[in-house]
Formats: sequence, C-alpha cells, structure tokens
Amino acid sequence: MRRVSAILVALVLSVSLSPPARGATSSDPFGELVAARGTLTALAGQARPGAARQAVLGAEAQLQRATAPFLWPDPGHLVAPSPGLSVFSHCRGALAALEHAPSGSLPPAAVSGVEAQILAADRRLAVGEIVEALGGSPGLLARAQGMILSGDRWAQTSRLDLAAEQYGAGWLAAFQALAELVHLRVASVSGAALGAGARGALAAGSAMRPAGVRVVRGHAQLLRAGRPEVLFVGAESCPSCAIERWGVAVALSRFGIFSSLPLGQSAVGERPFVRGFTFLGSRYFSPYVSFLAVELTSDAPAPGGGFAALDRLTPGQRRLMRSLDPKGFVPFIDVANRFADVGATVSPAPAQGLSWPALAASLSRPGTPSGQAIAASAEVLTAEICRATGGMPASVCGGAVVQEYASRLAGSGGAASGCAVGAARRPGVRSGRRGAVSATAP
Repeated sequence: MRRVSAILVALVLSVSLSPPARGATSSDPFGELVAARGTLTALAGQARPGAARQAVLGAEAQLQRATAPFLWPDPGHLVAPSPGLSVFSHCRGALAALEHAPSGSLPPAAVSGVEAQILAADRRLAVGEIVEALGGSPGLLARAQGMILSGDRWAQTSRLDLAAEQYGAGWLAAFQALAELVHLRVASVSGAALGAGARGALAAGSAMRPAGVRVVRGHAQLLRAGRPEVLFVGAESCPSCAIERWGVAVALSRFGIFSSLPLGQSAVGERPFVRGFTFLGSRYFSPYVSFLAVELTSDAPAPGGGFAALDRLTPGQRRLMRSLDPKGFVPFIDVANRFADVGATVSPAPAQGLSWPALAASLSRPGTPSGQAIAASAEVLTAEICRATGGMPASVCGGAVVQEYASRLAGSGGAASGCAVGAARRPGVRSGRRGAVSATAP
C-alpha cells in the first residue's frame, strides 16, 4: 500500500470537524473532484507501462461517474440518497484503482495530490451535511462525526479507500438526521403560522393564490379501508410535484402521522430545482383518511433518455386520471372523488434552490414566499379533506382559515403549473387552464 503523503494528511485535516457558521459556502467538493479528474486525464497520457495507464483510466472513469451533473444540485451538495451516496462509492473506486498502479510507475506527488483532492471533497461533503442537519438527531449527528474521525484515521494509515467509505457513512448518517429534522418540522408546524402564511397567499396582489382545483360532482365517494382516499400521482423529477409534496405532507400531518417520509428533490436539470420529499417508501396512518401515492418516474436519468420508471398506475387509477386529467399532467391529487387537483396548486418558483432546512423553517415564517406557497397548498388540501370527512376532526376543520379556503375551492380553478408525463417519460413543466368537471369512480 502506498503511504499517505504529508500533503494529503494536511489537506484532509484542514477541513475542520467543527461545523462552520450556518450558510457558509467556502467548500467546493465538486470542483475538487473535477480538478482531480483533470489531473488523471493528464497522467493517463504519460503513464507507462500499460498497467499504470489502465489504473489511471479506471480511476478517471470512476471520477467521471462521481461528477455526473444529475448528482450535484450545486458544487457543495449532493442529491438525496441513494443516488448521492454513490459519489462516495465512485471516489472509493478511484482511490482503489490508483492503488493498483505498479510502484514507481506514476509521479508520487501528482498521485498524492489527486488522492488529497478526492478525500478532501468527500470529507467536506460529510461535514457540510452535518451543518445542514444541526438540530436533528443527536445520536445520528454523533455517529456522523465519529465516521469522519474514523475516516481520518484510515487516511493517516494509508487506507484511503476505507477513508472514503467512512466519509460516505458520515454523510449518510448526517443526511438521516436532516430527514428527521425536516419531518419533525413538517409534523409540528403551528396552525397559527400556517394560517398566517395561507392568508398572505390570498392577499390582494399576491402571486401565491392557489389554482388547479377541480370540483368532482355527482359521484360516489372514493374510499379505501372505509375511509376517504387521497390519491397522489407524481414524478420525482417534476418541480411542480416537489412543491406540492410539501403541502401534501403538511396537510396530511394534520389528520394523521407519517412514520416514514424520505427526502427527495426534482431533477437537477429541470428548472426550478426544488428540494422536498418522495412518497416512494413513505408510510402514513390516519383514523380519518387513507393515503395512496404513485410516483411514476425517478429524478435520475434513464439510459435511453428521460427518467427511470418507478410505480405503475392500476387500470382503475389510469381511468380515473384519464377522465379528470386527459393530458396526463402531474401532480394529480384526487380527494375521495370530491376534488381533483390537476397540476400544482401553487408555483414551485419560490422554492428554487432552497435547502431542506430553509424550506422547513419557512413553514414557521409566514412572511416568506416559500412559506406562503406551502401554506396555501396545505390549506387547499386540508379544506378538501375536511369536505370529504364531513368536517372531522373539528380541531382542524373548524379553523377560520380552513373555512375560508373551503369557501374558495370552487373558484380555485385556472392556471396551474404541472409536468406532462408522456410515453418518453420525460416530464416538462407546463401550465394550463383548469375548470370544474364531473367524473365517475374507477
């Protein structure tokens, strides 16, 4: 094994484990990995014999995968696991490939520099995620810090691939703490803050007024397990779906409990880019409503173009969606066959580029554009569910803001942002005019 150089130790340990002030943006892990890849490209042209060249090309290929644009919303952050975690696996692969180069076949200083850049990038990502998750689970954050220290020890004993693995484990633990923090804030937002934000969205001249609501008339209630069903159809890649999930998560948390609510985001290449959740793998219970989610596509590119397929609609769901949403727009929400929201009820623009903690904090800041947008979306769905449950529970449905939104539902049609999901499986943001319709149950 190649001994780690003094310059490598200095660079790795220069990334302090003590979290900097929130919002600090001094690191550029993406840039470090790109620079390391550039050095490997130059080394590949010089490497002799063939085994050395093969090792360098193998490492370069791993860093090419690690710097794939769809994994990086910005130079300092990765997308949610599991795609984001793959960056650490590719970095480990690059380090392992360099270890297989014949001794003395490559310039030691250049190789040490590449190794230093890879490990520094991985460590910065892990430390940065701890900063994002401050206030989250102390146990998970302590585990994350422990993994970073373990990575440091492996780096000092020249097991660089194991160091990268430990930094990845630290990043994942910190991300899990972040998920718990965001989930807690979604579940505990006060009715007063939510109401203030929602009223702000209805104010004269506001750009947050909800739209896209269709009233479904004259047909039997859609039930699951004896309770009114809320059906959500979306695509992880879609920005409009991402902002709508915030409202859905907040609204449903007023009627029940999410025991699992994974973080997710819209596709990095789509604009606006919105962080939020995925309902794939979520779990929810309520004594008042049933919740069923169908996520049609991932936020990760598919090999043949577009985005990777996830869930499939049942024949009944397909008929229902076709009758209410013949153009195939998502997000699509059916509330017990009483209301259908086609497209996002609010614009995703206010959430562009904001972090998960910033969006979660905006729930308690009704003066912020993102807080008002999420509150408006949540109050629309709350009012619709209250109509479906006959006003239960009264502690939620009897609120003045909920009643105000309920009185406006029939007039909340009109332009709504959404993503068209067609045969190519590539959602693209669209807008359209929505009105009231009737539909049969599936």
